[in-house]
Amino acid sequence: MDYNAESSSNYTEIKQVPNPNKPPDIAHYHRTASPERTKQKRRSTEDSGLTPKAQKHRKQSRHSPLSSPTPPPRLGIKTRIDTHASTPSLETQSIINMDEEMADDEDDSDFFDRFSDPQPTDINETVGNIYGNLLETNKLMAHLHSMDALSAAREHPGIVEHISILAPALMTGSLKDLAEQQTKILSLLESITKTLSALQTNIDTNLTSVCNKISNLDKDLTETKTYLKLMQTKATGIQAPVNPQDAYKKTKAIAGQTLVKVGTPPSPNCPEEPTKPKPDNLNPDTSHHPSRLIVQFHPDGILDKDKSEPETIVQTVNDALRNDPKSNHLRVVAARFNSQGNLILSTRADQTAAELITHANLFIPTINKGYKTSVRVDRRWYKIQVDRVSSCRLTIGGERSVREPESIHTELAACNPFYAEIMNSITSPPRWMCTKEELLTTTRSSVVFAVDQERIAKTFLERRTLAAFGRHCPLRAYQDRPPITQCKKCWGWDHKAEHCKENTRCRLCSKAHATEEHQDEPCQKCNIMELNGDSMDTRDGSSCYHNLRCVNCIAGGKPDHNHAADARQCPTRIEKYGTVRDIERKSRKAEDPWTVATGKKTV
Repeated sequence: MDYNAESSSNYTEIKQVPNPNKPPDIAHYHRTASPERTKQKRRSTEDSGLTPKAQKHRKQSRHSPLSSPTPPPRLGIKTRIDTHASTPSLETQSIINMDEEMADDEDDSDFFDRFSDPQPTDINETVGNIYGNLLETNKLMAHLHSMDALSAAREHPGIVEHISILAPALMTGSLKDLAEQQTKILSLLESITKTLSALQTNIDTNLTSVCNKISNLDKDLTETKTYLKLMQTKATGIQAPVNPQDAYKKTKAIAGQTLVKVGTPPSPNCPEEPTKPKPDNLNPDTSHHPSRLIVQFHPDGILDKDKSEPETIVQTVNDALRNDPKSNHLRVVAARFNSQGNLILSTRADQTAAELITHANLFIPTINKGYKTSVRVDRRWYKIQVDRVSSCRLTIGGERSVREPESIHTELAACNPFYAEIMNSITSPPRWMCTKEELLTTTRSSVVFAVDQERIAKTFLERRTLAAFGRHCPLRAYQDRPPITQCKKCWGWDHKAEHCKENTRCRLCSKAHATEEHQDEPCQKCNIMELNGDSMDTRDGSSCYHNLRCVNCIAGGKPDHNHAADARQCPTRIEKYGTVRDIERKSRKAEDPWTVATGKKTV
C-alpha cells in the first residue's frame, strides 16, 4: 500500500493511493479497539442510535482538522507541508470515522466502569445525581413531545423496563400511605352511611306524625277562634236573670264546660276572663282520639260469626309489626268492633294512628278474614249532602242505568271550580245514600261526601248549591247519626235477631211467621179501583199496602198501621227517634250543623 503524506504545523494529511483489488490496510494504526468493544459499540448504535455525546463529538469533528497516526518510515512515504486542506477520499474518511469511534470507546471506558461498579458516595450527592438525571430525562421527553414522537419512547423495551423497576422502588412508601388513607376513608364513609340511614329512618317514622299533629293544631286553632268570636257575640246580649237566687248558670260550649256568673250584667270596666282553650281528648275510647285507627269492612261490616276476640286481634297485629324493623317500635293495646261492623284499633298513648296507618299493609292481611277492607285515622269529618242529583241515565237501548259514584265526582269537579280546588281535602268521595234497587225506581236522589276541614265545609254551605248533570243541586250538612238498630226477627228496637228472645213476626203482616213465608192476600180495595179504571201501584214488594200491618204500631194502639214494620215514616219510629229534618233543625239552632242534636227517644 502506497501513502503520500504531507506535514505542516497544523495537521498532517495522509493520502492513500486507492487499490481497487485490496481493502485499505489499517494494521499500521496504533489505536485499535478490541473486537468485543467494537461489537458492543455497534450493537448500541443499532439499537438506540448515536448518543448525545457521540453526536456532539461528530459535530465538533466536522469543523476540526483531520489527524491520523504517522505511518512507519520504512514505507518510504514522502512528506510535504501544505497549507491547503484537501478533501480525503471515501476510504480514508471511513477509516477516520472508525478511529474516532474507537477513541470515544476508550474515553467512555472509565464511565462504564464506574456505572457497573459504583463507588461509595455521599447520600446527598447520590440523590442530587438522580435528580439531575431525571431533569435531563424530562427535557428529552419534552423534546420528543414537541416532535410528536413520544410513542417511540413508549415502545422502546429498555425504557419501559427501567421505568417499571424504578417506579415501585421510589413509590412503595407513598403507595402504602395511600392504601392506609383509602382504608380509613372507606371506613369513615361506611360509618357516615349508617348514620344517615338511621337518621332517614327516624325522619320517615316521625314525619307523618308531625304533619298530622300540625294539622290537628291548625284545626283546633281555627275552632278556638270561631268559639271565641261566638262567645264574644253572645256576651253583648247577656241580661240579668229573673230569679236572683240563680247565681250561676251552667253553659255548655264547644271547648268544654265553663261556669259563667250572671248575677249582674257585665261591667265595661271589668274585662271578661279569657276563655279556656279546648282541652285535649284524653279518653282513648272516645271518637276522634289520635290513637284510634279504623278498619272498615266492606260493604256492610264484618259478620258476627267472623269476629275474633280483641286479645287475639291485638296479638296478631303486634306480631306482624314486630317482624319489620321499621315498625317494631309500634304497639297496639286495644281492639273492638263498633255497631257498623268496623274494627277500631288503639295504639299506646305515646303513639298515634297516623304512624300505625303507614304500616297497615303488614297486619291487614292477617285480620281481614277475606273481606275487602280500608283503613283511616279516626278524625272528624265534615260531610256535605247534595240533594236532587240525577240518579240514572238512559242507555242507547233505552234502558235505565244507575250513575256510578266516580262519574258524580268527575261531574262535580268539572262544573264547580271550588270543588276542583279542594279535591285534596276530600276524605270521602261522593256516594249514593240509597241502594241500587232504590235508585232504579227514582230519577233523583242524594249523595254525600266528606272534607277534613270545617272551614271548607262551611264554604260549601254558604254557596248553597253545586251544579251537576244540568241543574243546581241544593246542599246541607250531613250528620252521622247512630244507626237505628231493629231486630229482623220480632222487628222490635235496640237489639239484634241473634240476641232476640221474642216470638217471630212478619215484617209485612205482623203475623207469627217469618217474612220469607208471607203469602199475599187479595185486596178488595185494589180490585174495586181496578174495576173503576183507577189502577195504581200500591204494592210494597208482593203485598198491597192496604193489607200491610206494622207490628209496632198495632202494639202501640195507633190507627195508622198500614205500613211495613221497617218503614221510615212509621209513627212509632218517628215518636221514638224523631225525623231527620227535626234533628237537623235543632242542630242549626245550636250553630253546629254537624253535631247530632238529641232527638225524641222513649222507652
